[in-house]
Amino acid sequence: MIAWLFTFIISFSFAQENTCEKPYVLLNLPYTFKLSLQRALDQALIKKLPDGGPPENYFQREVLQLHPELAFVGKLQGCKALILSSAICDTYENKTEKFAEMADDESDAIRHFLFTSFIAKKTDVQRAKLITTAHEALSAGTDVQAILRSTKKFNSQTMDLYNNAKALDFIGSAFVKPGDVSEKAIIESALYHLQKGYLKVLKKSNNSCANGKAFKKSWKQIKKDYQQYYQKYAQELPLCRDDMGKAKVYDFVSDPFSSDIK
Repeated sequence: MIAWLFTFIISFSFAQENTCEKPYVLLNLPYTFKLSLQRALDQALIKKLPDGGPPENYFQREVLQLHPELAFVGKLQGCKALILSSAICDTYENKTEKFAEMADDESDAIRHFLFTSFIAKKTDVQRAKLITTAHEALSAGTDVQAILRSTKKFNSQTMDLYNNAKALDFIGSAFVKPGDVSEKAIIESALYHLQKGYLKVLKKSNNSCANGKAFKKSWKQIKKDYQQYYQKYAQELPLCRDDMGKAKVYDFVSDPFSSDIK
């Protein structure tokens, strides 16, 4: 009991000094306790799992130096978002189809919404904003909203930034904390945003998200499609294959019960 109390005091101090979130007051004890232990566990795990895969650009490397846990979170949630968006929209059925051919379409828009939301769920809104902004080859401190306000003609980068921002708006304005938002709610929100035209799409496709069939899928069907797609394609995609074991270990130890898509 004394050891647990000591861990809480030390990790609470660490969380206040290092987290991107505003400090939580002691009165919010259950969530503060969970957050503090999570931070301490993050630091312990990343020492045991130092390689989360190479960052794609300088800006990601910069963020990962401050938040190395995002390498593991991003790896697993990125794979999940890719497989899930493909399963929902019924893309990638042809094994010769390249991922680049799916860029900028409805599946891509949903993927970014899911990826950003999943990262926020596993960490927090601020860290999700940092890594998703860096992923688009921008400094983590970039004023994304200013870029979007001044954009007259969207390209692949600004489309992704726009859809990431929509995800952060959704999960940041939820009535519960990001970690308590279910994956089911995130997926339903992604489909709702796309159906209502709230997500940016540059290239119209002929998949189920474009013709409306995806919006009629039940939660049971979505889960079934996801599992089938994962079994069929995960080993063909580097994002879902390379170094995935370490990411899964991290997720299992740090947050084993938060997924409802499995």
